[in-house]
Amino acid sequence: MNILKKTTLAAVVTAATCLSHAAVSISVDAEGITAAGGTSMSSGVAVLVASTGNSTFEALGAGQLATGDDQVLAVWDLSSVSVSSDSFALLASSIAYEGDLGAEDPIGLYWYPNLAFNGGSPSPSGSEVYGFYTDTTGETYGDAWELPTGGALLHSLKFFVQSASQLVEMGNIPDFIGQAGFTVGSSVAAAQAAASGTSSEATAGTVSLTFSGASSAPGGEVVVQRRLKGDSLWEIVGALSGDSFDDDTIGRGKEYEYQVLAINGYGSASSSVIAAAKTFRSNLINISTRGLFGGGDNIMIAGYAVTGGENIDVLARALGPQLTVRDAALTDVSPNPSSGLYSFDDTGLVTHAVNDNWADEIGADAMNAFFVEVGADALASGSTDSAMVAALAPNTTYTVLASDSSPEEELGIVEIYDFGNGVQEIQDAVKRLVNLSTRAKIGSGAGIMIGGFAVSGQADITVLIRGVGPGLSLISDLAPESLLGDPQIVLYKIAEDGVSVIGQNNNWQDDDEAGIISAITEAGGFQFDSGSTDAAMIVTLDPGNYTAFIQGADGSDVGIGLFELYELGR
Repeated sequence: MNILKKTTLAAVVTAATCLSHAAVSISVDAEGITAAGGTSMSSGVAVLVASTGNSTFEALGAGQLATGDDQVLAVWDLSSVSVSSDSFALLASSIAYEGDLGAEDPIGLYWYPNLAFNGGSPSPSGSEVYGFYTDTTGETYGDAWELPTGGALLHSLKFFVQSASQLVEMGNIPDFIGQAGFTVGSSVAAAQAAASGTSSEATAGTVSLTFSGASSAPGGEVVVQRRLKGDSLWEIVGALSGDSFDDDTIGRGKEYEYQVLAINGYGSASSSVIAAAKTFRSNLINISTRGLFGGGDNIMIAGYAVTGGENIDVLARALGPQLTVRDAALTDVSPNPSSGLYSFDDTGLVTHAVNDNWADEIGADAMNAFFVEVGADALASGSTDSAMVAALAPNTTYTVLASDSSPEEELGIVEIYDFGNGVQEIQDAVKRLVNLSTRAKIGSGAGIMIGGFAVSGQADITVLIRGVGPGLSLISDLAPESLLGDPQIVLYKIAEDGVSVIGQNNNWQDDDEAGIISAITEAGGFQFDSGSTDAAMIVTLDPGNYTAFIQGADGSDVGIGLFELYELGR
């Protein structure tokens, strides 16, 4: 929650004045001001004051409601005020602009939760607890917290803290400023923030900060603020105790700036901005899907998205004969796969590349050089596998169509390689591949769909994986009887010491229904019908190689299905 956006304490001061400013009427609406132990502002005494000389509100002594050049404008007995759920309304009528009181004088509100009204002459003791509330940061929503200048007929002042129940976002004051944290008779030292600091992400997922110089905020709190580099909005990420702080709420691939903020009701101070900390990220690279290549509705359709601010170079391959080179036990592979790379824009379908035989377009030597660059295996001279290289614009979804001239449904694989190969970039808009989806006929045995991908980088990554069968009827006109009836996902990690199952799902509502729905919304996918037998899972993965098997739950169910892989938290 950004502290510049929303605010527990709400105070609204409205001043209606005549044009000559002979007098002003002030109403105060407040919500959620609390004392130690959670006492709400439903008891004690409230005092409205103005600073008539130096624009600074003074610390209070015993028996004083105001001191120095501060002038009392109104005093209220809160025990006689109607309070509803921590909110109340106060009114002070016809406050005359007399003596030193005048336009642009700052306004503040004192609250003594335990003080007796005493017939209108309350007298705080030397140990009386009080709170003080004004526009500490100078950035609250509405008019300034000061008496209006000439010509104003309505003057509206607002004071909201971060967790207020107000529906309108109007302020930037932290919750702790709404507490009564001062004591009569004690000095109110100015808030003081550290002079400087350093930051680093030595451990993935946590930025560690060290500050130099003293920080203090009597009656308030010292906090650490964070913002994205280039942004103007700060958010509080935690309270600072001592000279070090660990921020474990960071995002991946971000560049953050930090500062210390010391703040109480009387004022605030901030440190210099710490040089940006660049957080680790990981990328999805080398995504692939193995399944059946057919004709008509049974062609393989692989979709993926490119994000970032620049073009990205990709290698796309549709392989059949090469599968027997990798695994001689495979039979019924696609003998002559062909592929095309497409996207859509305002004019319709855009063709980026089409290929039947991999060496036809730029020659075997040039294409093999690309294979080496991305870490793909070489293709045999004269093979009828398909391969394409293209430079693709960012923030666009692309589709690879893979099919075979053979009338049979035979085994093939579509592979997408990123020439960046997971090189670490910092900004959230780093150019990379995201969100793979592949539709194809899913068989049994060797004909099941197998989605492969790698996580490259220095940190873990969270993904949503879906195996869709019945759900395809929501986004296509495919005949229901042609769909995979009950898909199942089994996810494997492939490591040097072997292959292990790290997750599986049969029905998407079995494990974390609310989490799945939220993740689908984040990813921009279509929601499943309640009770459907589609499969889905959310997993957090370390860098490494992974394979997802999509197949019928009973091992024999066949039909058209969809494998989807979404990167979350981008």
